Amino acid sequence: MTGLFVGIADALICLIYNVVFRSSRHYFSSTLLNVSYIIFGMLFVFFVIGLVYMVIRRFFGNGDLIFFIIFAMLTIWVLWAIHWAHFSTDPIEDASLRGEYTGVALIAGISAAIGIPLLHRSHKFELYVV
Repeated sequence: MTGLFVGIADALICLIYNVVFRSSRHYFSSTLLNVSYIIFGMLFVFFVIGLVYMVIRRFFGNGDLIFFIIFAMLTIWVLWAIHWAHFSTDPIEDASLRGEYTGVALIAGISAAIGIPLLHRSHKFELYVV
């Protein structure tokens, strides 16, 4: 449930980032990353991340640290892959898409590595939200 809650919050944060980022660009294609991909993709990805967190906590004594290390390294790898990928033949659109993907990956990576373990351990979150 914590992963799903963080996914909903991240979807809203990424939508706000998407609107702000796209409003500062002149021409921007929405074929690769659009609103429906952000909403449904974040929810699905964070549902899976929540399951991974549950499995890691169940099978490892120091599960929060292992989860943090795995998702911090995964976030760094995704950021590295974004900056080496080519999304368009137009250099301006390629740079814009790279910037948007970087922001979404940072938001999701920080929320996964820090947000899920932090909220899962919070008694107030359990009491008032779950």
